[in-house]
Amino acid sequence: MESQKSKAHDLFLLMFNLSQITLKETIIDVFVEALREIWPDIIVSFEQINSDKEKVYFEISINNSNYGYLRIENIRSLKNNDLDLLHNAVSMLSLVLKKNDQDKLLSDERFHLQRLVDEKTEVIKESENLYKTLVKHLPQKIFIKDKESTYIACNDNYAVDFGIAPVDMIGKNDFDFYPPDLANAYRADDQEVIKQGKAKDIEEKYLQNGEERWIHTIKVPYTDTKNKIIGVLGVFEDITEREHAEKALRESEATIRNKLKAILEPEGDIGTLELSDIIDAGVLESMMEDFYQITGMLGAVLDIAGNVLVAVGWQDICTKFHRCHPDTLKNCIESDTILSNGVPTGIFKAYHCKNNMWDMVTPIMIGDTHVGNVFVGQFFYDDEIPDVELFRKQAQKFGFDETKYLAALDKVPRFSKEVLNAGMQFYAKFAGIISTLSYSSIKQSRMLAEHKLAEEEIQKLNEELELRVKQRTTQLEDVVKELETFTYSVSHDLKAPLRGIDGYSKLLLDLYGGSLNEEAKSFLSTIRNSTSQMNQLIVDLLEYSRLERSQMRKEKIKIVDIVNVNLSSYNVELNSGNFKFKVNIPDIEIVADSKGLTIALRNLIENAIKFTKGKPEPVIEIGCKEKNTSYVISIKDNGIGFDMKYHQKIFEIFQRLHRIEDFAGTGIGLAMVSKAMQRMNGKVWAESTPGIGSIFYLELPKIN
Repeated sequence: MESQKSKAHDLFLLMFNLSQITLKETIIDVFVEALREIWPDIIVSFEQINSDKEKVYFEISINNSNYGYLRIENIRSLKNNDLDLLHNAVSMLSLVLKKNDQDKLLSDERFHLQRLVDEKTEVIKESENLYKTLVKHLPQKIFIKDKESTYIACNDNYAVDFGIAPVDMIGKNDFDFYPPDLANAYRADDQEVIKQGKAKDIEEKYLQNGEERWIHTIKVPYTDTKNKIIGVLGVFEDITEREHAEKALRESEATIRNKLKAILEPEGDIGTLELSDIIDAGVLESMMEDFYQITGMLGAVLDIAGNVLVAVGWQDICTKFHRCHPDTLKNCIESDTILSNGVPTGIFKAYHCKNNMWDMVTPIMIGDTHVGNVFVGQFFYDDEIPDVELFRKQAQKFGFDETKYLAALDKVPRFSKEVLNAGMQFYAKFAGIISTLSYSSIKQSRMLAEHKLAEEEIQKLNEELELRVKQRTTQLEDVVKELETFTYSVSHDLKAPLRGIDGYSKLLLDLYGGSLNEEAKSFLSTIRNSTSQMNQLIVDLLEYSRLERSQMRKEKIKIVDIVNVNLSSYNVELNSGNFKFKVNIPDIEIVADSKGLTIALRNLIENAIKFTKGKPEPVIEIGCKEKNTSYVISIKDNGIGFDMKYHQKIFEIFQRLHRIEDFAGTGIGLAMVSKAMQRMNGKVWAESTPGIGSIFYLELPKIN
């Protein structure tokens, strides 16, 4: 019994030790070796397959999957209790192997998880580093406050304004740094952003050390990981320089607009212009430099404010001394702007400047406006001796290097009055040329501006006129379409009652003609004739309406063929009336609308027949002549003719020159001829003499 307990204890310890081993092969080897020690009489080995059916095998499985077999020889030497222990040992081995798999899987998962954690941690560190770098180095000032407007973070650029570190801002609020009115305003903005959950863009100005500053702030809701608003994040920057630049730009644009207005508009104020706006300083300087090289006479062009635009041959005493010290510079400007006033155009004057040297000046005028001066300055007359002591005291007074100042004095040029007068006469004319050319340029610019404005106005008027023409044309087209529709509709609606009137009139004559007197028969005959006339009028109206709406089909047509087709319709009438008919048309093709041309020829032939019937020897001639750009078809007759003062009238609809009792017709035929020719871009006209006859012409353009 004690032996069994000892074996069980050994097996328990074995299983515990096996559970600490990671390799399955090692577990199997240790297990097999332990069994051999516990039961020396048996032979134990591990095999992957059951290779000998005569031997005893114990199956080892992991998660219901076969892992191998434990082969036992001499098992009969074991007692029953030993067999039970062996069975239990094999089962426990399967559990150990199963746990080994689970531990390995868990270890792999733990390794993978740790790897993910490490990677995420590195990403977070990089993100935090990027955030800190951006916040630290961004030029904008950044802060974060909680719901109570207490600072919980800010960057260096924000904290530096208060002379503290960002960490020292935490826990404080705006009342610790700003005046109460500003702190209250900032807190109100914070609460608005938090309450509405929307960003707020703020641009405002404030005083800092007595200076007006502009700032631009954007405040947005600050949220936690669950997107819950827990405060406000703000970014602001000082935009004072930008505001100043924009203001300067606006002022500059306004100045340019005013200058352009002064130059281009006829009523523009030239006095608002500066001399630099209307001269080419580079060209003037080049010309004055040439004059200086020839004569040694220095010169300058200044505007009325004393700004130097051109300077040629200026001496050291001016450039290195008088115009470098604020007091002597003030003297120079006073000389340039005040002492030079009151000089008439074309005249020059000499005066002693406040720095005790001579200047001469002549004005530059634009129209009647004084805009600048041409100077010859910083000289002495050759017959005067400079007061050296005066200049020495001047050097001492203004702190000039006395030796250098007096050396510069020695270099000041000296001119005779004759040379100066001659030179200034040249410069006076020179100033006059500048004035004339500049004023001419302004007048030319104004003329061009006026011309451009006139062109724009004409263009605008043309566009308005085109629009009105299009609108009026559209209106007329709509009216014509409505009229045609009305005509077409009325014509159709009238046919039905006319047929009824004519039918009943005929029925009366047929049924009761024998019992009617001659007057009644005459009445019925008149009714039927009028009905027939009305019906013909309706037919003509319908044809006129269809002609207007029909689609044009331009095609090649032989004129002689279309004339012969039209004449064949009147063979009976022509033969019975003893008409002489002459057709003189060459065998040529034209491009035209065959339907329109047929309508025109048919109506003109009908008219020729109608108005020559009463002649003893009626003659109708049809010809065709070719011109450079067109073909002209003529229909000539020796009928009754008409007075040419009615020439235009006969082509208007419903216009007649004769009573219907004398010549039947509806007054629509020639209107249809005119409409057909108009649609083909052709024209129709007539020549006639009363009692002698008429010639009607159809002109058709040549079309490829």
